[in-house]
Amino acid sequence: MKPSPPSPQRTIENEEQLREVLALAEPVKTLLSLDKSCVQGVVELLESETNAISTSNDQYRRLCMKCLRALVKKYQILPSSIFLSNIECHGDYPVGGGGFSDIWKGSAGKQDVCLKVIRLHIEGDQQKRHKIYSTFCQEALLWTHLKHQNVLPFLGVNTELFPSRFCLISPWMKNGDIISFLRRFPNHDRLKSFVEIAAGLQYLHSLGIVHGDIKGVNILVDNNLQCCLADFGLAAAATESQNITSASGAIKGSLRWLAPEVYMSVQNGPEKDKCPRDVYAFACTIYEIMTGQPPFHDLLEAALIYHVLMLKARPERPTDVWCPDNVWNLVERCWAEDPQQRPRTEQVHAFLKELMSLRNVGNNAESGIVLVEQVAKTRDTLDYPVADEVDTTPTPSPILLHRSPELSPVIRNMSVQDGQSHHQPLELRQRARNQQNQTVPPNHSKRDILSGSQIPSLSRPMAPKIITTLDDHPYSSSDSATFELSRGELIREDQLGKTYIVTTTDGDTMAMITAEVPRTDASHDQQTAAQMMRNQRVLLRRLSHPNVIQCFGLVETPPTLNLFLEHLPGGSIAEALEKFGKLSDENTRYFTSQIASGLEYLHSEGILHRGLKAENILMNHEGVVKISGFSTPFWTSPEAAYNRGRGYDYKLDIWALGCVVLEMLSGTRPWAGLGESDVVLKLLSEKYTPPLPPDVVLSELAGDFMKWCLTINPHARPTAAMVRTHEYLALPLGWKYGGIS
Repeated sequence: MKPSPPSPQRTIENEEQLREVLALAEPVKTLLSLDKSCVQGVVELLESETNAISTSNDQYRRLCMKCLRALVKKYQILPSSIFLSNIECHGDYPVGGGGFSDIWKGSAGKQDVCLKVIRLHIEGDQQKRHKIYSTFCQEALLWTHLKHQNVLPFLGVNTELFPSRFCLISPWMKNGDIISFLRRFPNHDRLKSFVEIAAGLQYLHSLGIVHGDIKGVNILVDNNLQCCLADFGLAAAATESQNITSASGAIKGSLRWLAPEVYMSVQNGPEKDKCPRDVYAFACTIYEIMTGQPPFHDLLEAALIYHVLMLKARPERPTDVWCPDNVWNLVERCWAEDPQQRPRTEQVHAFLKELMSLRNVGNNAESGIVLVEQVAKTRDTLDYPVADEVDTTPTPSPILLHRSPELSPVIRNMSVQDGQSHHQPLELRQRARNQQNQTVPPNHSKRDILSGSQIPSLSRPMAPKIITTLDDHPYSSSDSATFELSRGELIREDQLGKTYIVTTTDGDTMAMITAEVPRTDASHDQQTAAQMMRNQRVLLRRLSHPNVIQCFGLVETPPTLNLFLEHLPGGSIAEALEKFGKLSDENTRYFTSQIASGLEYLHSEGILHRGLKAENILMNHEGVVKISGFSTPFWTSPEAAYNRGRGYDYKLDIWALGCVVLEMLSGTRPWAGLGESDVVLKLLSEKYTPPLPPDVVLSELAGDFMKWCLTINPHARPTAAMVRTHEYLALPLGWKYGGIS
């Protein structure tokens, strides 16, 4: 007969009492019912027990780890042994970042270290803050128990260096990730890298752990030129249930590396063994390492879901790079539609080791030496300098975009870096009418004046500092003057950077988006943000319309890049919807008319927006709305989701406008309750339009307007100019905007 579990008031004070609980039928449930005051002690006992267990008792060790994970997830209490002190941080700015963390360089004694610092301060919702913190604690717990030459070592955590913030500490990898390393040293032995990545993955799977985000930027190169798996934020036990979608419905993980069953598990429930997901992603990473490009680099992410799920497509075999038959055959096996048909990681590792062995001994019997003859030997790369010894500082230069008759009337190219689609948020198109007939927009008091300003280092977001101009800066104009600006509240942080309100000495306010200028080739996130800001500045600077956000200039003074935009104190329509719920019919019509006017102007200027949604429609207190922003699948039109190398035109902005109207009238995003894969399937397979929530009743005119904008066939959709003539947008005589409440 098993011993009875302790009551919630009882404590577990020693190993013997702990082992009694672990012998119960439901030890996790029992431990979670303990009084919180004794949880720290139980965590310490479990940690000690886990470290003392020999590998021969693997089942018991896994049970201890399962209990530890459950306690850490619920209480965010970590073993005291993993906390470090006397850590120093170098520099005033992070050197990288993404998601909910910043990357800083620091030191622990004489050792350079990487500090992955959680960004809790940008999240206002307490429940979301709690969830982010819990995720970091779980990553720290899992990572601290990983010991393998092909897994990035974990040194510990620190809560003292950054007030009220939590950071994970690991050795500083001067060579960066494998993709940026290969850009600098293209003759590095790729086959050797495949073997090392497979070895690290096999180790994780042997412990029952799925990485969940295998891709090039999560594989670092150490000082011995060995690949190490990093970033365990999505790692979990292979048999544990995971929530694979965020609260917004977006799928967690990197879409271009995700196996088909990950999309389908949103609909069908989780599969029992998730290790095949990593095998699929590993094959995608092989493709990435061979080509230097992410999988499906020619597809928008919405189109990617359709091609993988419906067409069962896989990346095509590259023809202009090293890609031996045996390696490609392995890749195709790892891409099998049925997860159970994919090889296990131990098989993958053994196969790749054999290939490398055949090459190294010069054995042609199995054609191994022939297959890898274009790969440089490991000994040829051992003398490579590490990243810090190479001048990788980018040379700032203005981005010049010129319209020309050769511009295609449809989009055929896009840029994808590190798995993200980096199309310009406002995209240059063929001009709709003769440029010579256009009037020059009037000068604005702030336009261009700020384009040469220098932003000094600011260590605290709220600290006011003086900003002066640099007349010789590449972006400065001939009439530049000096302005004093004080930086105030942080109002947003997204893929582009941090957005602050700044105020001039005469009381005018602007929005300043600040991003880090990349200092090394490995700073992918900064490169992306900086390039997007440059592109946006070039496109917006020449525009002048009351319903399009105004750009005042760009300041590039390393280590920061600062984009100055018009500040609208009313926030976004999305923020208004979150605060007040759905809008009145009159306000919806009023805003829609203005948005359509802005779209008509953009289209006449040869610009396709591609990212229209309530979050990107800003407003002032008088009800004037202005367009800005980026793209996501929930507002994506069917032709954009299907596109692969084919063009699409301005009509996709009209589809998005219909989705924004739906947002305003319903108070929720289009396709509320569905994940990204479900949305794409309904758009392309079932030919559905976003459904109207059951509690929303449209007038006949509103229904007709929505149906017109959300026509599946883009050729049947109206232009922006036609939209403005629809009777639905005609407001009652004498109506005046009275705000949102």
